[in-house]
Amino acid sequence: MNFNDLLTGKDINPQDVIVMRHRPSEPELRKVLPWLAAERPDLFNAYQQTQRSETVEKAVLTAKYVASFIG
Repeated sequence: MNFNDLLTGKDINPQDVIVMRHRPSEPELRKVLPWLAAERPDLFNAYQQTQRSETVEKAVLTAKYVASFIG
């Protein structure tokens, strides 16, 4: 089973999804990011919003769904 299988199992077309993988270059941030996502989703969402380039921003705006993961 892969991610596309999970999406189609929920009637979501994989082509409607943009996948974002967050892996900060700063070791300390990389270390606390899983905690931040679990315990402080407001701060994690703020972090995600600052990581977008113009190219990514366009893709996010056209996608129906965003799947966000921590690398």
